[in-house]
Amino acid sequence: MNTNTNSYAVCFGEVLWDIFPAGSRAGGAPFNVAYNLDKMGLNVQMISKIGDDELGNDLLKQIKSWNISTDFIQIDEERPTGTVLANFDEQGEAHYDIVQDVAWDHIKILPEHKVLVTNAEAFVFGSLIARNEVSKNTLLELIEHSKFRVFDVNFRPPFIDFDFVKTLLGKADLVKMNKAELRQIIEFLGEEYADEDKSIKFIQDHFDLNEIVL
Repeated sequence: MNTNTNSYAVCFGEVLWDIFPAGSRAGGAPFNVAYNLDKMGLNVQMISKIGDDELGNDLLKQIKSWNISTDFIQIDEERPTGTVLANFDEQGEAHYDIVQDVAWDHIKILPEHKVLVTNAEAFVFGSLIARNEVSKNTLLELIEHSKFRVFDVNFRPPFIDFDFVKTLLGKADLVKMNKAELRQIIEFLGEEYADEDKSIKFIQDHFDLNEIVL
């Protein structure tokens, strides 16, 4: 893709394998956004990192099979490809173990990333990627090069840093969250959760946000 002439979006963050009892599938919230943008016919680039291992090779093959660019997915020779282990309890509720200190925790910023994000129509990111200082600092630097910032809140306990979430809300142009995340953010801000409309209006005014998608 010629990033100088074509409109495109950049998604930043985790690419990984969701491992279920019945099998595995490629995932990670920012990659899911990239996948769906691509299916909508939009140009998209993914900035992430995988391990130099069998899971990483399989992930690259899977992504390429969907004709999604892997040009900006780094290879980590020390840490493994990210995985999420999913199990179900007796009530059928899913529980997720997001394995720590994996490749996507250590996305290093490169000069070409800054150029890529500067020229993109949108820069999409979540909060989980900030659980490690390396990827967190890369995110903070790339945000400053973006002209339109899309924050996909995507809380994943225990990796929730509300102070940093406030920082990201303050830098975003558009924020996407679910109802549970809306309630958590309102409570963290010390407000009473009255109803969705009032809560959204409060967050929108507090952080001077153009739009919130619930």
